[in-house]
Amino acid sequence: MPIPKIVTDIPGPLSRKYLALSKQYEPRCMSEQVPIVWDRAQGATVTDVDGNVFIDFTSGVLVTNIGHCHPEHVTAIQDQAGMLMNSYDFVTPWRALLAQKLVEITPPSLDRAFILTTGSEATEAAIKIARRATGKHEVIAFHGAFHGRTFGAMAIGGKTGVKKGLDRRCLECCIGPFPYCYRCPFGSTPDSCKLHTTEYLDWLLETESVW
Repeated sequence: MPIPKIVTDIPGPLSRKYLALSKQYEPRCMSEQVPIVWDRAQGATVTDVDGNVFIDFTSGVLVTNIGHCHPEHVTAIQDQAGMLMNSYDFVTPWRALLAQKLVEITPPSLDRAFILTTGSEATEAAIKIARRATGKHEVIAFHGAFHGRTFGAMAIGGKTGVKKGLDRRCLECCIGPFPYCYRCPFGSTPDSCKLHTTEYLDWLLETESVW
């Protein structure tokens, strides 16, 4: 089968139906994506409710790196669902073994693994751990960054859209340009760069940080 395979207008008639329902009943705080309604996915392809087939270049927003609905993954989920769905924070063999594996493949200074479910949750935990360990409360973040939609993660985000109109004073944050040589925020090239970004970050902390 040739991929992509387009058999209707985009969005198709069924997609338009569900997009209208979403617009009526779901909040508009979610990002507006390509106007198609997913029905199923396999490997690197996604089929919408109208039968159009697309290549998923997002990799399920970076979380389906083994492909959609990989047979071994599906079997593992089915097996687990038949054994235990939720243990709150009680220890399970699988979580303990996963923590062990993560510690074994990371540097020696990282000797504990805290298993969480979302990027936002991991960001919030990292902020709390850092504040407790240092006794300080400020966070350094970068322009254009997105760390999640929970309040702390949102406060240190460098993208306006997720925090526009919301109070970010729950967390003190210094935001500067990311030192990215490929697209230098100061227009420098590797042969002309004088560490402008890191020097600017030093200046930012000197003028804005209270620590």
